[in-house]
Formats: sequence, C-alpha cells, structure tokens
Amino acid sequence: MKFPSHPIAHQTNSRTAVCAKWVLIACTLLSERSAFAADTDTPAQLVDALPPLPAVEVARHREQQQAPRGQLALTVGVPVFFDEFLHGELSVDVRYGYKFWWFVPYLSGGFRQTRLDPIDWPWATRMQKLRAWHVTVGTRLEIPASRKLLPFFGIAVERSYWEYTDDSTSYCHESYYPDAWRCYNAMDWKVGRALKPQIGLLYKPAPAVALEFWLEYVRAVAPDMFTRSVSFFHPALGIAWHH
Repeated sequence: MKFPSHPIAHQTNSRTAVCAKWVLIACTLLSERSAFAADTDTPAQLVDALPPLPAVEVARHREQQQAPRGQLALTVGVPVFFDEFLHGELSVDVRYGYKFWWFVPYLSGGFRQTRLDPIDWPWATRMQKLRAWHVTVGTRLEIPASRKLLPFFGIAVERSYWEYTDDSTSYCHESYYPDAWRCYNAMDWKVGRALKPQIGLLYKPAPAVALEFWLEYVRAVAPDMFTRSVSFFHPALGIAWHH
C-alpha cells in the first residue's frame, strides 16, 4: 500500500539530496588538495634535497673569504742603467699594500745607490756615489694563476730626491763626465719624479708569507739633477708578509 506524498515533503527531500551532493563534491576537492600539498616540498625541504657541494669548493670559498688583504714587503734589487759610466749597486724598498679583489694599491719608500765606473773614471772619483731616496704610489693587478703563483702587472709614480756625494765642479767638464749630468755640490739634494711600469711574480708557500720578484722600468726626470731624462731597469727580489 503506497501512501501519497505531500508536496512539501517532496520539496524538502529534493533540497536535502542537492545539499548532500554539494557536500560530497566539496569533501572530494579538499581531499585532493590535501594530497597535492602533501606531495609538494617546502623551500627548506628542496634545499635539503640538493646534493652537497664538493669539499674542495667549500674549502676554496672559505679560503677566499678569509684570505689576508694587507701586504708588507721588503725587497732588495740592483738598478741597471743604460749609461755605460754608471753601475747600479743597491736598492732597498719597503712596500705596504691592501688588496681589493685582484687590485693592490700600495705605498712604498726606498733608497737606490749607483757607483761610477772604476775603469773610466779617475781614482779620486771612483768612491763617489749617486743616490736617491723616493716615495712611490702605485697599484698592482695580481692574477691568481694557481693557489701559490700570482703573476702581476703594475704602474706607479714616484717623487725622488737625488744627490751626488762629491763636489764635481772641478771636473764636470772633463770628457769622461756623463753628458746627462750637471755640475754638483756635495750632498746637494735635487727633486725629481718618475713613471714606473712593473711586471712580476708572487709565490706563496704559505697563506701569510710570499716571495716576490719584479722588474720595473724607471724613467726619471729631474731637471736640476740631469740635463735629460734618465732611464734604467730595476729588478728586485723580496719577501712579503700577508695579514
């Protein structure tokens, strides 16, 4: 026996079925979203999942970050003049630089001494010296060819003070006297300047110690000391402390 349904009850059952259908759809979407979120890694998980860097690369990066920047160097050399009457005897230079990336601006001071040719000069003048003190400002470009070898190129300018150790007014007109020299009073200092391109090599047996060899070309201009510019090569060898 089938009882007739009331119109209001029929409408209520239809709405209930529709609501149940939408609830089922919403639950399905939420479950799929949760599953997708569970499968997605967070940035921290992605970083952890990356393969670790090689130990060599990590050590090299750490070494570059902690590499000393200051440089204190002491070098000894011999100036080689183009003038046949002059023989370079000794040079001493003290340099301090500070490294920025590959560039090393520096300030240095030094002393150079030249003796006269003992064969072509009279006996009275053989013990005399041509001397110069200088202050130099320059910069280097150090190229790391390896962990221990760093070839470099540089350019510098100097302000120098020249003097001759004897009174040459009595023989400065003789044939053996250099044509680039003027007549001097003893220990009379004259101001000059010079441009000095440089090339060299740095060898680091330890992080804080380096051996350096360089060769520079010096073109000195001192109008009160010489009648023309004087040029010479200056090779030097020294040791540097990096801190």
